[in-house]
Amino acid sequence: MSKTIFLQTYGCQMNVRDSEEVLGMLRAQGYEIAEEPEAADVILLNTCSVRQHAEERAFGKMGELSVLKQERPDLVLGIIGCMAKLRQAEIFKRLPRVDLVAGPAELYDLPYLLAEIQEQRQQAELVQGAGLGVGGNNGLPRTPNPEPRTRVIAVDRPYRPLEKKPAGDYRRDRVTAFVTIMEGCDKACTYCIVPKTRGQEISRPAEEIIEEINRLVEAGYREVTLLGQNVNSYGKRFPDGSGYKGPLGRLRLLEEDPGALLDFPQLLRLIDASIQGLAGPATAPPHASSPRRTIAVVGSGRMGALAPCHPPGLRIRFTTSHPFDATERLFAAMRDCPSVCEALHLPVQSGSNRILRAMRRGYTAEAYLRKIERLRQLVPEVSLSTDIIVGFPGETDEDFEATVRLMREARYDNAYIFKYSPRPGTDAAAREDDVPQEAKEERNQVLLKLQEEITLARHRALEGCLVEILVEQRGRFEGQWFGRTRGHHGVIVENPEDLLGKLVQATITRGTAHTLFGSLHGAADHRARRPDGGGEVRRRGGAGAVVGGGDRLLRFDAGLPEDAGPLAGPHPRPAGASPTPPH
Repeated sequence: MSKTIFLQTYGCQMNVRDSEEVLGMLRAQGYEIAEEPEAADVILLNTCSVRQHAEERAFGKMGELSVLKQERPDLVLGIIGCMAKLRQAEIFKRLPRVDLVAGPAELYDLPYLLAEIQEQRQQAELVQGAGLGVGGNNGLPRTPNPEPRTRVIAVDRPYRPLEKKPAGDYRRDRVTAFVTIMEGCDKACTYCIVPKTRGQEISRPAEEIIEEINRLVEAGYREVTLLGQNVNSYGKRFPDGSGYKGPLGRLRLLEEDPGALLDFPQLLRLIDASIQGLAGPATAPPHASSPRRTIAVVGSGRMGALAPCHPPGLRIRFTTSHPFDATERLFAAMRDCPSVCEALHLPVQSGSNRILRAMRRGYTAEAYLRKIERLRQLVPEVSLSTDIIVGFPGETDEDFEATVRLMREARYDNAYIFKYSPRPGTDAAAREDDVPQEAKEERNQVLLKLQEEITLARHRALEGCLVEILVEQRGRFEGQWFGRTRGHHGVIVENPEDLLGKLVQATITRGTAHTLFGSLHGAADHRARRPDGGGEVRRRGGAGAVVGGGDRLLRFDAGLPEDAGPLAGPHPRPAGASPTPPH
């Protein structure tokens, strides 16, 4: 009889994709997926350490699940992911019934780690069977141990060996998919725990990424989101040791041999070329006449070939970007690649140069604003979202007002706003957390209200506009569907037919601060293109999804907004409802 596994995920999209890989890997080993923890032989929590609240939720949940071991001593309990890397052996102290602790870099080892737990338990049973249990070695009657104690910890790898990705895959969604293009982060932001939990940056070879996207297209997926802690630094380091190494190496290649540089903008162009099925050699000599587009995958140590032409309609998104590495080269790729959506998440964190310096972000507020000004020149339809932290140590009223001014000038379509939470092991944790909680809460609410006003204005500006929507899921009511525009707006439409996974055209009829409502026009599997060969023909570009706040769990994957009610009649959202997107 096969074993069953239950896995619950906390955190960002990277964790969601990690969980999918874990489930696929274990299914290939013969495990079956349990929908409820009570039905599982193995229970894993894939955890997040970005904020204290996320850790406490995971500790609390595993504390509840530990009770199941009283009736089922053979149950295996495991904490995996970022909290496992950060807290390590401390987890066993707080949760003595946990058997396994494994960091993000060790996820590919899970089949072996689970097997090790079983071996330890078998050895313990053999020892007890030989009369060496409790009391068995001193002439007294032996008392069997009703609950085998096994502890396996794996947290020492500096980064995940992406080249050793095991067989097997699993995806819950059948319309949109995540594709990891890199792991880790080499930045040293003083508040951030990610470099410590995820390790140094390592990029996947381009041909592996393109092959995975091709398989998703063949399986019927309509949208792919490229994932990385900092996708903008893709190509810096590959598993074979190649790559452009850093900003100076990248600049040198741009000056001396631009064609030899494989960075994130170039990856976008390669993916787009594969999707569009462009003919003609990219790096082959002029006399080459292959019907497949050949590319030199510089930095991965191998040559690869782009797949044949795919039907139009696949969308490409990416997250997350660091402003330091977001260059005009990226913005030009977004402009030139029809498959790449006009949406960019560019976390600013603060509008105060003093605080940005204390955070070690590597840019000023003025430089950041110049970048988004250039972005909007090159990609006028772009929607822009951001992250902001309030209450960072030393933040004064003047610093906060600088953030307010930046938000008014940037006019984000969407913002995720957080109250600072010290993380152990970060440089900022050594500083006094001197901003009172009341001030953090007040500043958080001020920015949430400001962003809600901006989003409402941007949504109302879309009323009467024709937009393309990818339908992702059913709505809350019969005949209602939820989808997203290329700018990542959430839109509600109504239609009795099955629209799941379809690209449709809709006119926006109403915009609230959290949702757009549209009137359906029909299928749009073949998007109109501008005469110059550029992006999709649309009346306007626009805003993102809902106003964020609170704890960021499953960012950019919030699903149906709270006000997704009927298209007609009074607004269904209850008074006083939180603007925080569902986690």
